[in-house]
Amino acid sequence: MITPEEARLVFLKWCDEGAGVYCMGNFSTWSVVLQGRVTSVTEMVVRVDSLDRRGALQLDLEETDGIEYCDFEHTPESIRSKVVPEQRDLSALMVAIPLRVFVPGLQRDKLFFAEFLLA
Repeated sequence: MITPEEARLVFLKWCDEGAGVYCMGNFSTWSVVLQGRVTSVTEMVVRVDSLDRRGALQLDLEETDGIEYCDFEHTPESIRSKVVPEQRDLSALMVAIPLRVFVPGLQRDKLFFAEFLLA
């Protein structure tokens, strides 16, 4: 696990570099897939805009239930299978999404953010 501030620094690096970012997550009744760039990093809020600027995702890092820095070999297989070999050494984060009601022992859904090289 890393702190929200450490995650903010990763997102800030991606923003400063203009790196592409994949955001993926499969949840109980919905899923999200977004290919874009980090366009804003404030004190603890990150915004990822889609490459075509028609969609965006905003995330408050202090309101998550945990953040993990992960390398390719520790990402879920459902995500690993979608990453091309030349992009497997790039940085990635897993963000646990909080539930409205706390249920002890219940595993949180996670959003996966991975840097990618733009063509």
